[in-house]
Amino acid sequence: MFVHLLGPDGQVVAQSDGEPVGGFTPTTRWKQAELAPDTHRLRLPAELPPGEYELRAGMYELRAGEEPAIRNLPLQPATEDGRIRLGRVTID
Repeated sequence: MFVHLLGPDGQVVAQSDGEPVGGFTPTTRWKQAELAPDTHRLRLPAELPPGEYELRAGMYELRAGEEPAIRNLPLQPATEDGRIRLGRVTID
């Protein structure tokens, strides 16, 4: 799982990546339509300027011998890059 904070130019300025639910509930145990609450904390760079930022989330699909690939989630329409928009935040 990941959460990305995007700057005005669409580049990732902060991120949190990790196993779903801290590794306690792997996706192999998920049931269809099951909710698995997941908490992510973002460490903001000290030089991050005030402004509007966008939060996006998603999942990586891991395959042996390959780079992780972003997997489209069926929860809601994903963006063109496979991430889901969580909303906008203002940083003062």
